[in-house]
Amino acid sequence: MPSAYPEPHHPLRVDLVHHLPEPPLPEPRRAGRNSLPKQAKQPKPTKPPKLAKTQIAIAHREGVRTIHLRPRTLALGGACLLVLSTLYFGATAYLVYRDDLLNAEAARQTAILASQNVREAREVEASAIYEGEIASLRGTIDSLTKEIDQLNAVRSKENAGVDQKVRDLLNRQKELELRQAALTKLSEAARRAGLDVPAPGSAKARSTKGRGKSNGPDVTGSISPTVAKPVAQFADMGLRSPGKGQKVGAGPAPMPPDPRLAPLARQLDAMQADQDAVVLAMAGKMSTRTRKIETVLKRLGRPVPKGRNQGRDQDVGGPFVPVSAGDIDFKSEVASLADEFDRFAKLRSIAQALPLKRPIGTADISSRFGTRKDPFLGRLAMHTGIDFRAPTGLPAKVVADGTVIAASYNGGYGNMVDVDHGNGVVTRYGHLSQIAVKVGEKVVAGRRIGNVGSTGRSTGPHLHYEIRINGQAIDPMEYLRAGQEISDWI
Repeated sequence: MPSAYPEPHHPLRVDLVHHLPEPPLPEPRRAGRNSLPKQAKQPKPTKPPKLAKTQIAIAHREGVRTIHLRPRTLALGGACLLVLSTLYFGATAYLVYRDDLLNAEAARQTAILASQNVREAREVEASAIYEGEIASLRGTIDSLTKEIDQLNAVRSKENAGVDQKVRDLLNRQKELELRQAALTKLSEAARRAGLDVPAPGSAKARSTKGRGKSNGPDVTGSISPTVAKPVAQFADMGLRSPGKGQKVGAGPAPMPPDPRLAPLARQLDAMQADQDAVVLAMAGKMSTRTRKIETVLKRLGRPVPKGRNQGRDQDVGGPFVPVSAGDIDFKSEVASLADEFDRFAKLRSIAQALPLKRPIGTADISSRFGTRKDPFLGRLAMHTGIDFRAPTGLPAKVVADGTVIAASYNGGYGNMVDVDHGNGVVTRYGHLSQIAVKVGEKVVAGRRIGNVGSTGRSTGPHLHYEIRINGQAIDPMEYLRAGQEISDWI
């Protein structure tokens, strides 16, 4: 047992005493017949406790205080300690794992931003390349103009005769080479714009200018094979062609006319006519497409850039006389065609930024824009968009490049996504079963923004599609019909 008084140098002492149950007392012997008279019965000893108790003795100056603890209490305390330890280590592990999740999400967002920057850089690079090609084409045209002027000046000073005719043919050959170089670049730019351009000398080019089959040799799109033939024939006739370092007009001795020059002249005439026909064909097709896109944009109320020659066709008149391939001014026609390419590129860029495509392929339209009978109340109500009938889960795609400005549940629209395309144009996609974009995300035409569903105020799976101009809902069919008219060129 602990001392009743604590030691002087210990003001407070706690002793833990574990009491074991006392052993039972021995039972008295039974008395026999010859035994002493029966004594008074001894009281039965109390039964020992079934469980041992634990005492905590606290000694202080005023005395000793004893606290009795049962094993059940100790077990409960140990269990609480175990639970607290488990919670502590579990919370520590959660904090560590949460940091890993946050770091992974930050890395994913960084990767998304990097991919968007790469895509934007590619678009800027492609635009710069196209502008560079146009600038290079203008430089070629200017150089072509100067060289043609120089050749014309040299040709005007030549003397008459066979030698003059040969030099004229060589000058024309050089001029056609320069024209062909410019025409090749124009043809490449036209094909990138989607024009079906006939190659110079092809059957299609000859049919375009309305000329019969030439008696001379066939002419291909490249002038190089044709160039060697006249020079070789000139050598056979004893005529000198300008060699390297020899100026045109150095003057061989005059020669009598030779009938073999006539086929060469016809061949060069055919080549020139073919080139003129190609320029006329490109100018006609490009003008048609430019005017068509311009008409569509004006009908939609969108501003269009003015061309260099716009306004010149006012306050004029006269009978219509079709122009032939031989009557055109090649230099001015090529310059006008280059301007037309520039204007076409600007108009196409404006059209590509508009919602002219369908969000779901060839899905049927179950409800159009305007007043209709409300499917729930049975009364007339305004329907601010069109509904495309489609099965649940079908991808819904954005119709033009833009920025997501809304992506959440919105009352009767259900799951809804709004995309801002700039210049006050916003498209809306409603009743989605799933949203695949976030607010602020940049999207490109054809990107999946969600899946078709029937959320919100809907009677079945479909996509509700709206076009809003400066906040005002308009009939999307105006833009869809316009998109069908120019779908091959944007």
